[in-house]
Amino acid sequence: MKVTDSSVYVAGPTSSTDFPGTAGGVQATKSGDYDAFVARLSLDLKTLTQATYLGGSGRECGTYGLECFLSVTADSVYVVGPTGSSDFPGTIGGIQAANAGGSDAFVARLSPDLTTLIQATYLGGSSSDSGDFLAVTADTLYVAGYSNSTDFPGTTGSAQAVHGGGTYDAFVTSLTPDLRADSSTYLLNIGKSGNGTGTVTSDLAGINCGGSCYGSYASGTVVMLTATPGVGSTFSGWNGGGCSGTSSCVVTMNAVQKVTATFNLINYSLSVLKTGTSTGSVTSVPVGITCGTDCSEDYPYGTAVTLTATPSGPTSTFAGWSGGGCSGTAPCVVTITGDQTVTATFVPTTYTLTVLDAGNGAGTVTSAPTGINCGSDCSEDYLLGV
Repeated sequence: MKVTDSSVYVAGPTSSTDFPGTAGGVQATKSGDYDAFVARLSLDLKTLTQATYLGGSGRECGTYGLECFLSVTADSVYVVGPTGSSDFPGTIGGIQAANAGGSDAFVARLSPDLTTLIQATYLGGSSSDSGDFLAVTADTLYVAGYSNSTDFPGTTGSAQAVHGGGTYDAFVTSLTPDLRADSSTYLLNIGKSGNGTGTVTSDLAGINCGGSCYGSYASGTVVMLTATPGVGSTFSGWNGGGCSGTSSCVVTMNAVQKVTATFNLINYSLSVLKTGTSTGSVTSVPVGITCGTDCSEDYPYGTAVTLTATPSGPTSTFAGWSGGGCSGTAPCVVTITGDQTVTATFVPTTYTLTVLDAGNGAGTVTSAPTGINCGSDCSEDYLLGV
């Protein structure tokens, strides 16, 4: 935990898929079994200003018996910990772009508002490594931890250049605070918002993703981004990088940039028609249709809507559904893939009147209204109250 003049920052491990406040953060959703999290709170702890997940498809932090540690400067939040992920976010263009084997340490640099990943890097050799502490000066980032790698990077010429032979050795590493292998490159952050799906691609190699992803580009590079909505979704527009609207987004990489693409599910209309010679109502889950009075509602693509028919009283019977793939009298489940209409049929309730012939004589029974002529026809259905 770190406390600044305006905020409290907390970092640690999480296996929760619903960690609060991650929408709009560097990484809005969890990627692996355990991810790191970083959260920013007000000094009085009454407001969660922003949170973010941080991790790849493997495991970060607490699952190794270790926590994540952070340091905060005027323009950055640094986080260090262990990772078993081969796809930790934002390491492209970093000092060590790839996991060297087993678990490596990771170091990540975030904007103070936790919305932009400025740069990340792995740190480790071919065995197990973990970053446990960090400190930042004006021009140097120091990371300390443990390693049982015999090929831990950057030890040549140091106070102890080789592994001492025990199970684990400590390590201390000094890095440039920008964490970049080439100080003339910048990280392009791609984020996604909205309830729909879609992909973002770039004209230059580097960006091709349906969620958060990153590309590293030389200073001055012009990158064109294109958004393609998924099935049942629409692209609603760009935010960040100087882009807006729904045309291609052109970003000039003169600094770290974050561009967010918003994809929303398309809404389609579900309508209920009532037919037949009697009355009743139809209601929906999720709510929206109470027919009766409101017989149409818009629902997002892919929503499963359950319709239930209720006769108006004992004189009415629900006879069944048609349309929307439904039949019979059980509740109708409609999956929204386009505009759809479902018909509910209500008919009057009838009861059977049966005449039994008894005794050893002969005779006939007839009815008014007609229907029974017993002799031959001794049973008939009549409406309630006849």
